Amino acid sequence: MAMNTMMMNKAAAHFGNPSFSTLFHCYSALGARNSTPLENLIQKRCKSGTLKLDEVLGFFHSFIHTRPTPSVWAFNHLIGALSKMSHYSTVVSMFREMMRCMDFCPDVSTMAIAMKCFCHLNKVNVAFSVLAITLKRGLQPNAYTINILLHGLCRQSKSMDDAVELFKRIVGRGDPCDPITYATIIDALCKPITL
Repeated sequence: MAMNTMMMNKAAAHFGNPSFSTLFHCYSALGARNSTPLENLIQKRCKSGTLKLDEVLGFFHSFIHTRPTPSVWAFNHLIGALSKMSHYSTVVSMFREMMRCMDFCPDVSTMAIAMKCFCHLNKVNVAFSVLAITLKRGLQPNAYTINILLHGLCRQSKSMDDAVELFKRIVGRGDPCDPITYATIIDALCKPITL
């Protein structure tokens, strides 16, 4: 393990600032089975803000064909970074591909990222379908997940009645909510209605 990390560091020093795919192929060539250094690399690149769309796609396609499949955490970092760059359609395509993989097990964060992207694409109804899949898989949505859906409904002025109804159900059933949940509905109700 330490030897693999040393070799990756040597490769990084040799190539200067190698691309994601270069480091991934170096890592794979070493026969490394533990994905922790790889996941650390992903995290650093995603947080650096220098990640490019083609790098994420290359890395993602390598992940999809790698066995065993890398952790959901690594996938979440990749799609989360693209979501922050407003590549919502790309994230939706990646999400669909991930869900077709037999050994991929999404978590609540994966589902929340997909829901957020669908909401940004004005497909709130599809985001609710993702919520249904989340519940069917036995995952429990958190306040952040609920806030995404509520915010998605509030963004569409014609869906304000649905947003208020969702808010009432959230509070009535004791579903997870936080100050952002209340702030979202209050902000939406305070905005003038456009016809």
